[in-house]
Amino acid sequence: MRFKKFYEATVVDIRATIGDVTKGRAKPVKSEFKSINKSGTATFYSNAVTTEDQSHWEQTIKPVKKFGKNVSLVKFREAWNGDVLVRCSCHDFRYRRGYGATEENFILGKKEKRPSNITNPPPTFPKGKICKHVENLLAVVKPNIPKMYKEFKASHQGE
Repeated sequence: MRFKKFYEATVVDIRATIGDVTKGRAKPVKSEFKSINKSGTATFYSNAVTTEDQSHWEQTIKPVKKFGKNVSLVKFREAWNGDVLVRCSCHDFRYRRGYGATEENFILGKKEKRPSNITNPPPTFPKGKICKHVENLLAVVKPNIPKMYKEFKASHQGE
């Protein structure tokens, strides 16, 4: 049986896909860790600064490298410093970036099979495969690893 080759993206690879135009237009975003579930998917919230009826957007991120409930902090950190899958609930990610994230194999969850031809002009504007919220998320994951590890371990207590 033949399998398709799977290309994962590292945090550095994903951050390299955001364009200067998007960085220049982006308003300051603050992301904070909210939770991590038993399977190792972490949730962060970023403030929604440009959408009136929305207070925050939710980003989910998960390392590609699997780890179990008895993982050490060293192995946990190693997984989070490697390849990751991401998703953001913002409109930019949903309507513009999701297809590119699917093409690059770093989207978490349901793959986006429809290119955003209507809402996304040609690839010259704006460049990139991630939204400003995911860009910010990737910058705050590392400092949150100890907190994420503690919560992950606590979720498995008594098992």
